[in-house]
Formats: sequence, C-alpha cells, structure tokens
Amino acid sequence: GRGLDSEWEGKLRVGGTAATPEVRGELSIVRGRYDFLGERFSLASGTVFFDGSSPPKPMMEITAERRKADMTGRVILSGTPSTLSIRVASEPPMPQDEVMARLLFDRSLASITPVQALKLARAMDSLAGGGRLGFLDRAQSAVGLDQVEIVQTGEEGGSTALSLGKYVSEDAYVEVEKGLGADESKVSVEYEVTPRITVETEVGVDSAGGVEVKWKWDY
Repeated sequence: GRGLDSEWEGKLRVGGTAATPEVRGELSIVRGRYDFLGERFSLASGTVFFDGSSPPKPMMEITAERRKADMTGRVILSGTPSTLSIRVASEPPMPQDEVMARLLFDRSLASITPVQALKLARAMDSLAGGGRLGFLDRAQSAVGLDQVEIVQTGEEGGSTALSLGKYVSEDAYVEVEKGLGADESKVSVEYEVTPRITVETEVGVDSAGGVEVKWKWDY
C-alpha cells in the first residue's frame, strides 16, 4: 500500500487475547520498491519494530533510493502508521527542494520551467504536511486550475479580486482576474520565449491593453 511493494523477514511473538493482542519483535527488508510522485525507488534498508502496545503500533524506518547521474536521492519514511512522515535526502547532501527537482525532472532547481516549479511546490507541500488543503486549494483542485487566489488590485486600498490561472503549455500561462466592479476584470497571458525572456500581454473589459517584455538574469 501507499506505493510500497516489498518482502520482509523476521520474528514476532504474539501474546495477549484476541481482543487485545500484544505483538513484540522486528521485521527487516529483504527486497522491494517504493513509488513516490511517479518515480520508482529501490528499498535500501528498512525495519518495522513492534513493542507490544495494544492495538499494535509498529515503528517503521524505511529508506528508498534512486540513482541519478550526479547524485543518489533518498526518500525516508519514519514513524507509526498514524504518524508516518516522509523526507528526502541525497548523497552528496543538497537542500530538499534541489533534491526533488533533480529526482522529478533531471534538472537543477535553477533551470526548471514554471510548470515544473508548480509541480515541485505541490510535491514539497505533500512532504510538509500532506493533503490538508484549504478552501482555495480544494476549489483549485475541483476545477482543474493551477492557481486560485484572492488578490488586491491597484495601489494600497484598491479593490479585491479573484484570480484564476492555468498553464496551457510548458511555456504559456493564462490568468483571468475578476473584480467586484463591472469594469474591474482583465485577462493576461504570459509566454516564456526563453528561460530569460518573458512576454506578457493584458486586456481589460474596455479593450485597453498592453504588451510587456521582461528580461532576467540569475546570479
């Protein structure tokens, strides 16, 4: 379950009654794999320890590995079934977001696309706490959008608007912003020509619009 397909060995002593069983002992990994965010990892090590608590709450420590050209990424699961946590690590050591970018996209964090950055943010969110989505997250998931948020328009003290965004391709992002007033709506399109050059266009309900070209340099 949960992407884990494995074989274990060990010794357990079962006591108590059928209503309140007491299980003591330890299991260790023989072989197996773990599917994490669409990537397959080999199980490098793992133990499951039973301390006799009733109902049984085994303590697990499992490490799965996936080798890349310049690193070995690790996914580490630890805790009991009800408190299971997941973290990533690597050899050589790197920050978690850098490890995730290389594992998921075979790219460094500095070279991922906007769509990949969004997927990476989702993956990091699942590591941080796992699925406790707020109202906007649930709405975003329900309608299949990449972004749903409440924004402040104009200068300080401006009106409030609902912003809906969707990546229509790896390089193109479309955003619709709807304000409270009849003339407070607009549609904008952002297109990444190269990793350093972006073209943005915007059209309001009054047909007024503009084009903006952005150039950036990361150092």
